[in-house]
Amino acid sequence: MKRIKETLLPILAILLLFSITSCDKEEEKVENDKQKLIEGTWLLYAAGQDDNEDGQISENEREPAEEGRVFELTLSADGNGLIYENYTDEGETTTPFKWKWSGDSTIILTNTQGAGETILVNVLILTDNELGVYGGIDDSNMILLFKKKV
Repeated sequence: MKRIKETLLPILAILLLFSITSCDKEEEKVENDKQKLIEGTWLLYAAGQDDNEDGQISENEREPAEEGRVFELTLSADGNGLIYENYTDEGETTTPFKWKWSGDSTIILTNTQGAGETILVNVLILTDNELGVYGGIDDSNMILLFKKKV
């Protein structure tokens, strides 16, 4: 019995070490995947008020982006970002900012012009080709839906 304990304890210690290491690697992989998924240029295609506050926009809450209006959000790997707006009746504007993840589903945006205002944006949806966010300037229940620009 003593010999079994002496043999099992080192084996269990090694297995525990491998399981801890693999968990760290798995968490790192998820973080890397999330980072790669969000990088790129995103084109707003719909928005809506989450009136029933269920974290989703149902069809009756959703409005497509207005014709003749372009709103793009670019998130680069180096932490730089750019908002590009082109409204036929108002002209073009670009707003540079810095961005970074804060936790699993929140992005911190910091305006690099003027007072350096910081905005927290919650990520609701993140796939290869869709990004859904809410919160922001007024921390409203307005959800913005983007498709990845190809």
